[in-house]
Amino acid sequence: MNLLDMKTVLFSYFVTNLLITVIMLLLWHQNRKRFAGISFWLFTYILQTLGILLNVTRGLVPELAAIVVGNICLGAGIVLMYDGLARFEGVPISQRHNWIFLAGIAALIAYFTFVQPDIGVRIILISIMGATLTLQCAWLLLRRAASRDQLIARVVSYIFIGYALVALFRIVLVFVAPPPADFLQTTSADTLAIFANQLLGIALTFGLILLINHRLFTGLKTEKENFTAELLEHRAQLEGLVKARTFELASTNAQLTNEIAERRRTAIRREALLAISQMARA
Repeated sequence: MNLLDMKTVLFSYFVTNLLITVIMLLLWHQNRKRFAGISFWLFTYILQTLGILLNVTRGLVPELAAIVVGNICLGAGIVLMYDGLARFEGVPISQRHNWIFLAGIAALIAYFTFVQPDIGVRIILISIMGATLTLQCAWLLLRRAASRDQLIARVVSYIFIGYALVALFRIVLVFVAPPPADFLQTTSADTLAIFANQLLGIALTFGLILLINHRLFTGLKTEKENFTAELLEHRAQLEGLVKARTFELASTNAQLTNEIAERRRTAIRREALLAISQMARA
């Protein structure tokens, strides 16, 4: 008997993702002009939420939407996250191989849904897709993140590695305990894996928030250092101007003093000559 009902877990997953999507929307609104890439993060959460919603509504929507489109939305969200992280870190990347890979996975999922239905193969395909894409995100943050972001980027990379480990666990689970034909009736272990993804999604959101806050703090610190350097430079320039002006005033004052003394000496000589002249006439 399942300790965790898959439909309940998926619904909880959807509600949680909807809430963190709103959080990411607010984060995007506040910082969209400061940092590159966070728009891609927002689209990631939107696609993830849509994908989970389509999985929740299995039986209410066509299988094409619930199984193929829903799971490809999850994969496309990770591709956009990878792109957003690269832009945030200023790392040039090419995504052509990932989109081709995603198209191939979509075709295989469709084949094992409509031509030769096999839920086990679909779980393996979806897990391979998730592990491949999340490990790329982890590698980017571990190896190519900017030096100022390395500590927090490493923490976020571990979350992506966690996603990959859960995906590998689901692959092993397919061979150990083959799933029933109805995805909503799968084993407790598979349900637990979905629940683990939900927790990782929450952790990833906090990690991205920390990454942005760290970048903001670093930016403010740099601005403060630049402002202090400019202030010290202006102060030095002002002190130089004051010294130069003081020297000019001292020189002018000395010159005026000399001129006044010279005029006094000239006046004294004139008075002496005048006195001598008057005595000679007498």
